[in-house]
Amino acid sequence: MKKSKILLTIAAILVLAFLVNTGLDWHTYNTTLNSAPFRYWVLVNAVYFLLPAGIMAVVGLYFNRS
Repeated sequence: MKKSKILLTIAAILVLAFLVNTGLDWHTYNTTLNSAPFRYWVLVNAVYFLLPAGIMAVVGLYFNRS
């Protein structure tokens, strides 16, 4: 039970970090200086933050079930 709470808490922190980091990226993004569209920045942030968060959430829910 304790492992599942830790994993789910870390997953929630990663989702929050995704939102904060994407917001900061939006604030500093300039279309004239960056060749990549902003959606690619969001995609990279999702790979860095949401993919590990999803994995941890699935494992946390598995431990919670057991």
